[in-house]
Amino acid sequence: MKKGIVLAIMAVVFASCKDGKEHPQQEPVASPAQTEVTQTANLDWLLGNWKRTNDEAGRSTFETWKKTSATQYDGIGYTLAQGDTLSKEYMKVEQVNGQWSLFVRTSDEADTVEFKVAELKENTLLCVNEAHDFPTHIAYQLDGDKLKAKVSNKDMVIDFDFVKE
Repeated sequence: MKKGIVLAIMAVVFASCKDGKEHPQQEPVASPAQTEVTQTANLDWLLGNWKRTNDEAGRSTFETWKKTSATQYDGIGYTLAQGDTLSKEYMKVEQVNGQWSLFVRTSDEADTVEFKVAELKENTLLCVNEAHDFPTHIAYQLDGDKLKAKVSNKDMVIDFDFVKE
């Protein structure tokens, strides 16, 4: 009985949606994030030498970004303590076949991890790889003369506040 009522309601809903007029087929509309991600990006706001201002005591963290082509930005990040390099990572934001991605490789890892760009708009970059353990999300945002970066997963967030050197 319930199945018959559900089917009757569905039939009424579908019938009421059709007005008897022919309508031209419309192209599917991409979401703003999809549209922006496939466009030529301007990440020039990321360029330069940045120093972290919210580092742990005794540590200094830096990022440097350079534009190598219209479709590629290269970055290097490193942390120093007492003159020694504690960590280093190589980053690249690149457009391949219309899709922007962030590629990250640490100096102690052989493999590069790809994060797809999920949001790309003026002064904001959000990259996601849900299959990666940590981080699953990497975000950059220019806020005035400060660069804010955030790496996170569902359990943890690490904020990086940078100023241009």
